[in-house]
Amino acid sequence: MTTVYPKSDLLCLAIGAQREAFADLQERYYNLLCLAVGTQRRVFADLEAYLPKTRSQHCVFEYQRLVHAFAKAIIPHIDRERAKQVLDMNWLESLGSKPASSNGNSNN
Repeated sequence: MTTVYPKSDLLCLAIGAQREAFADLQERYYNLLCLAVGTQRRVFADLEAYLPKTRSQHCVFEYQRLVHAFAKAIIPHIDRERAKQVLDMNWLESLGSKPASSNGNSNN
């Protein structure tokens, strides 16, 4: 005998939310791949296989649109002197910790 469960609006909402979350993750994944391909198509040519054909054709345009938006909305508000200091800093050296040796002991 087959048990029929009553339709639950809450369950439908939960399943819908999971689908939306998955769709959002997939969209972010495609966005990231497309930006890489749009930046340097030859270097990231292998990534195009993971994108839908209709999407990969527009990656260069999407990257150019992002660069333009960043230049208009973000760059005017950046403190150039502070940005230079941040970019010139050697972040890995300033951590002060050493990688663990092969036997698991730290060399600090």
